[in-house]
Amino acid sequence: MKYLFTITLITTCALTLSSAQEKYSSPVKVNKNPDQTFTTFQNDQPLSLKDQLLFNKIIEIKNSGEISRQSEMNDLLKEFNQHNGLIEKPAENYDGSVFTYPGNGSNKIVSQTDFIYNGLVKSFGTATEQTGTDKGRAWIVYTHGNFSSGGDTLEIYSTDGSGNYILRAGAILSANDYFYGGNLDVEIVEKLSGDKILYAFFTYATINTAIRRIGGVALDINSGSVSIFYLQWPGQTNNEKYYNVHITSDNSVDSSLTWIYIACSMDSIGTGGNWFYGQKFAYIAQTTVTPTFTYRADVLPVYWQSGDHYNRNLFTDIAYFRDGSNTPSLIFTYSNIPDSTKIWLTKSYFTGNNAAFLGTLGSSYHISNSAVVAPGGTGNQHIMIVSTQNWQNSGDWDLISYKTIDGGATWSEVFIDSYSSTTTNLPSWPDIYVKWKDRNNYRVSYSLGTDNPVWLPDSVMYVESVASPNNQWENPVRISTPNVFQPDFNSKVGFLGNSADDCLVLWSDINFGGLYATYCAATSDVNGEQQLPQNYSLSNNYPNPFNPSTDFEFRIAEPGFVTIKIYDVLGNEVASLVNEEKPAGSYKITFDASGLSSGVYYYRLTSGSFIETRKMVLMK
Repeated sequence: MKYLFTITLITTCALTLSSAQEKYSSPVKVNKNPDQTFTTFQNDQPLSLKDQLLFNKIIEIKNSGEISRQSEMNDLLKEFNQHNGLIEKPAENYDGSVFTYPGNGSNKIVSQTDFIYNGLVKSFGTATEQTGTDKGRAWIVYTHGNFSSGGDTLEIYSTDGSGNYILRAGAILSANDYFYGGNLDVEIVEKLSGDKILYAFFTYATINTAIRRIGGVALDINSGSVSIFYLQWPGQTNNEKYYNVHITSDNSVDSSLTWIYIACSMDSIGTGGNWFYGQKFAYIAQTTVTPTFTYRADVLPVYWQSGDHYNRNLFTDIAYFRDGSNTPSLIFTYSNIPDSTKIWLTKSYFTGNNAAFLGTLGSSYHISNSAVVAPGGTGNQHIMIVSTQNWQNSGDWDLISYKTIDGGATWSEVFIDSYSSTTTNLPSWPDIYVKWKDRNNYRVSYSLGTDNPVWLPDSVMYVESVASPNNQWENPVRISTPNVFQPDFNSKVGFLGNSADDCLVLWSDINFGGLYATYCAATSDVNGEQQLPQNYSLSNNYPNPFNPSTDFEFRIAEPGFVTIKIYDVLGNEVASLVNEEKPAGSYKITFDASGLSSGVYYYRLTSGSFIETRKMVLMK
């Protein structure tokens, strides 16, 4: 039998993140004809010729960026909306209160992992300014309160460039309302005029009722003016629950007539105890502290009606991009539905109409929560989705990514974190972020936990993509101390725009017991000399699937005896690649499996007390 391999010592300058390599990569076909036993899709009717001409004119004005044509565009939108089931009305006044500070509120000091707030945190988010003199200033929004009463508080902080977080503004809910845990999204609109508006959208609920609504806070970053409001879709009743709200903008291509786009999950219970599930959409065409919303009255094309009387928590996300004809477009993801092996995709015009089912991603393996992001930019059809997948439905959950560079026509799939275990190092609840027009640098945070006997998070992880248009990722790094801080399920990722353009990850302690901000930087030797690895790691192999050879890398932090062995699915050793003393360093292996048959194999690195196993697929 033939097992060929070569080992190369890597002498490039080391970063705190592992060196670049693509993990698992394969083309993925979008399934346009999925099983509709549980889920239905009904596409919008194409625009009439008159409405298409109106739509083209609206795009022409938006692309011009001429503020003087705002009223002209508003008149066109009113006519267009009347024909297409879109309802425009001001934000609903919310019976709460707001407060603001002129840039000198209470300070919070953050170094690597410090408290932002010590108490019951319910939801949080972050966004960063990307233009102007304050470019790189990060903003943090979080909510806190208790589980027994209303009157919860939302607070907005900004960094000051010196490691401090400054309380800038906030809002307080009415005595009967409370923030629904885990759901808050933040976006900053930045205009050529210098105006900057921060929007934070959230889910809130009313005590002793089933009511869940979408609310929002808007802050004028320059003046300090702040407002609180809620959304009311046409026909919305108290029997309908609105939740899992996510927002995006077209600021990457439009810094004059910028819009905000909002999507959320919706469900309601009907006669006989059956549940109806769908997605709702709205947008803001004039971004001010007192916004007016345009609502899509109908649900988006993908919806589901249950006969099992079981209420589910459905996950919705949204991203803005330009399609192949440079038409401003939106993509919506929908997951956690009864067909839990799929991520359902919908595409629409930026106005929310002409919506159509785009297809599904996934195979026969169960998928958990998904998140989507797009860098935007003229002619940029790049979109990235991250999710968790139950490999072979065996309990071995992995973090995966799907990327398209053609607006959703074709996708590639990559395993980002594919640690092989059914009880430990199980990823969940990923969040993803990308800067405007930067199609090469995506950032992801997620929780890592154990499942013995029940799922319990023990770490927060961070990973960023390789500086390449391909679907490639660095090795994930742990940014919290395992089993010490006991992170909750959720984390949010962003960046601090200093010279290193470093990451910022927010996460809460288990049971929502406090909010942490972790600052993480990629550093290298200032003299450009080789640095020894600071930790042990074993990368995923590339390509994967492969035939007959594949590459992977490993790092050794201290000199010692090292073994790397290959096993089949039954645990039989089929090859030994390394079995010797090695100095600390970074190494690359090329493995030739010409003598093996097709199938799933595992390769294991052992060095001292460090053991790590990863899987690969030989496909002849």
